[in-house]
Amino acid sequence: MKKKLWIDYIPAAATAVLIIFFAVWRQQSPVKTLPTLITLAVQVLNAHADRRAFLLGAANSLLYGLAYYMEGIYFSMISAVLISAPMQIYSYFNWRRHSHGSRPALKMLGRQRVLLVIGLTLAGWGICCLMPFFRSGSFPAVDALSFAVGITVTLLVARRYVDSQFFGMANSIIGLTLWILLAVRDPANLNYVVISAYNLFRVVEAAFNWVRATKGEKI
Repeated sequence: MKKKLWIDYIPAAATAVLIIFFAVWRQQSPVKTLPTLITLAVQVLNAHADRRAFLLGAANSLLYGLAYYMEGIYFSMISAVLISAPMQIYSYFNWRRHSHGSRPALKMLGRQRVLLVIGLTLAGWGICCLMPFFRSGSFPAVDALSFAVGITVTLLVARRYVDSQFFGMANSIIGLTLWILLAVRDPANLNYVVISAYNLFRVVEAAFNWVRATKGEKI
């Protein structure tokens, strides 16, 4: 319980305070603030490989889609609404079928398949960068990279691969970079910088926990 207090609850509470502070200070739309607060709970559940994270995350992806549309980051919007939301619903049921009681049956990709996934992800990014419609968006190259890596993470999570969390670290860094750029342009987005940093922290925690889960350890 003490570990949960310091690792799960206190960081989430502190992040919530910062998110609300920046949202009120910069008069951010509640539509853009709400999904960042819901993410706090989603990421705690995800860090412990709790499949309930998928149901809450799917609903939250729709809210994020609206927020991304308002910012003109269209790749992220499509990823949230058309990919992340339905895939998280699928993930919930797939994980339920492949669990030993409350413990998910996680697995590893292996070196060759990791290299293949990296290659496919970079190829997908290149294709996205060639699409003229999205060049009118905000920071399209970074947005497209986040989109490509985000799809990879979503698919790997759905298939219960621990490696998804290592790709998730990369995606969290990309997302943090994107929101720093957006916050420089509009300081009202500072709370998205905060939640992006929080996401990175949680993904690192999840990587350690998921690796432990493959060894049969309690997380």
